[in-house]
Amino acid sequence: MKRQSFGRTRLSPQGAEGLVPVVDALAMGLLLLVARPATLLPGAGQAAVVPTDAFTLTWILSGGLAALALLVWSHHAGHYDRRRPFGMELSDLLGWTFLFGAGDAGLCLIGGIDPLPPLAIWLLLAIALPLLRRLVRDRLDRVGLWQRPTVVVGVGYNAEVAARALLAEPSLGLSVIAFADPEESRAVDRDAVRPAPRMLEVAGELRPVLPLSRLLSDDLDANGPHVVIAPDAAEMPACIDLFERLAASDRTVDFFPPLGRLPVAEARLARLVGGGVASIRLRERLSTPIARIYKRGFDLVLGSAICLVLAPVFLGIALMILALDGRPVFFAQRRIGRNGRPFSCFKFRTMVPDAQRRLQALLESDPAARAEWQRDQKLRHDPRISRSGAWLRRTSLDELPQLINVIRGEMSLVGPRPVVEDELRRYGALAPFYLKIRPGLSGLWQVSGRNDIDYGRRIELDCRYVRNWSPLWDVALLVATVRVVFSRRGAY
Repeated sequence: MKRQSFGRTRLSPQGAEGLVPVVDALAMGLLLLVARPATLLPGAGQAAVVPTDAFTLTWILSGGLAALALLVWSHHAGHYDRRRPFGMELSDLLGWTFLFGAGDAGLCLIGGIDPLPPLAIWLLLAIALPLLRRLVRDRLDRVGLWQRPTVVVGVGYNAEVAARALLAEPSLGLSVIAFADPEESRAVDRDAVRPAPRMLEVAGELRPVLPLSRLLSDDLDANGPHVVIAPDAAEMPACIDLFERLAASDRTVDFFPPLGRLPVAEARLARLVGGGVASIRLRERLSTPIARIYKRGFDLVLGSAICLVLAPVFLGIALMILALDGRPVFFAQRRIGRNGRPFSCFKFRTMVPDAQRRLQALLESDPAARAEWQRDQKLRHDPRISRSGAWLRRTSLDELPQLINVIRGEMSLVGPRPVVEDELRRYGALAPFYLKIRPGLSGLWQVSGRNDIDYGRRIELDCRYVRNWSPLWDVALLVATVRVVFSRRGAY
C-alpha cells in the first residue's frame, strides 16, 4: 500500500475547489440570464420607448457574454486555484461588477431601457458572489475538503513570515504542517528509521523541520502537500533543484522571494526578453499624490462622521471625568507629526494632576519600573492613573479626542502611533518612514498586541504599514480595531 505522508488524504481539496466556479456560474446565470432580462417585463421597469427586437436580443445576450467574461477573468486572477485572501477577491469583484454595471447602464440608455433595475441586478451580483464563495468554502472546510496540508521550504526569517501570514488567513485553507530545510539535502533511505525532527515555533505552535530531500523523494505527486518556497537569501541556491523538480511535475507552487523589508504592496512583475527574464518593480503606494489625496479624503469624511455619531459618548465621558476627577477633562501632549511638525495630541485626561512628579519619584525609587519605562515608555502598573483613567485606558476611549486631530489634518485614522520627540530617536534609520505620513488613531501596532509587544517590534510594524499601505488595508485595520477594543488585549 502506498505510504501516506504529510497528512495525505484520499479526497483531494484540489478537486473540491472546482465547486467554486460552478457556484459562480450558477449565480451569474440566474442573475444575468434570468433576472436581468426579466426587468423588461411589463411593470418591471420597462421604459416608455420599447426597444427593438434586435436590440433586446443583443442586450440579453450581452448578459451571457458578461457572465462568461467574469468567469474567465476570475480564473485568470487566481480566484479559483491560487487561494487569494477574501478581502482581495472582494475588492476585485466590486471593481469588475462596477465596470460591467456601468457599461450595462450605458446600453440601457441607448436602447431606451430603464437602467435602474439592471443596475440593481449587478449590485446584487456584487454582494452574492463573495458571500456564496464564502459559504461554499466554509462548507468544504467543515467536511475536511478545504484545508490543504502545506510545507514551507525554508527555516529562516522569510519562512517564518510566510508561515505567519498563511496562518493569519485561515480562509486560504493552506494549513502549515511542516517546514523543509533546504540545507539538509542529503539522501534519505526510505526504509531507514528516521530520527525525530527538530521543531520550529510559529505563532505559538511547534511545527517539525524536515530535510528537503524527504519532500523531493516522497511528496511530489498530485496528492502531496502544497509547497510554499520561502527561503532566505542564503538558502536560495539550495532551492534550485526543488524549483526544477516542481516544474517537471506540473505542481503549483507559491514563492515568497526574500524581499525582506522592501515595499511589496505595489510590486509588479515584468517579463522581459520573450518572457525568459523577469523583473520586479517596487514602489510605495503613498509616494503618489493620488494615494495621499485619497487617504486624506478618507480621514476627513469618515472621521467627521464618527465624531457626529459618537458625540453623546464624548459628552458622557466628559461628565464622568468631571464627577470623579474634576477638571481638566482633556489632556494635550506634544507629539511629532508628518514631516517632523509637532502638534498637540488630544486625549481624555487619565492621569492625576501631579503625574510627572509621581513618575519621577517612582523611577528614582524602583529600578524595575525604571527599566520598564526605558524599554517601553509605558508602565503596566502606573501610579499616575486617575480613578476614571484606568477604565478609559482599558477600553481605549481616552483616545477618542484624537478624532479632532484627524479632522484638523494632524493625524490619520490609521497610521503609526504618534510619538514624542525622544521616542523618535529610537527609530534610528527608520525614522523617515514615520515622518512620511500622519500618525494614526489606530494602526498595525494597535491591532497586533499593543503594549504586549516590545518597542522594536512596534517600529517594525509601523514601517511595514507605511511601505505596504493600501485603501483596503486601512478599512481592514479599522474593523480589527473595533474587535481589539472590545477584547481589551494589550491595553493598560
